[in-house]
Amino acid sequence: MAFTNFDLVALPTMRITPRTINDSLNREEEPKPREPEVISNCTPFNIFGLPAISIPCGFSKDGLPIGLMIAGPRFSEGKVLALANAYEKVTEWHTRRPPLKPETVVPPVIRKS
Repeated sequence: MAFTNFDLVALPTMRITPRTINDSLNREEEPKPREPEVISNCTPFNIFGLPAISIPCGFSKDGLPIGLMIAGPRFSEGKVLALANAYEKVTEWHTRRPPLKPETVVPPVIRKS
């Protein structure tokens, strides 16, 4: 049975670091089909209805935000929120924003009919 020997789990919200807009667009333009990626750690907790929260915990080398997920067994919302609150009190990640620069390339929006 899960959560028998521990109260909560902490893990990355996503299994990979975020892609830049250009990387995502290039990926969409590849002609051959790909296997779907399972990149989120949220799904198992959503499927079983377990309380979880994602909070900021850093930035990737490209300056994109990274999340820390804290989850627990059923009816442990108080513990999940208490740990998230304690983490935010001792860190400053929730106050920081990704660097936006004027030279950041924003790809054009293309409508496909």
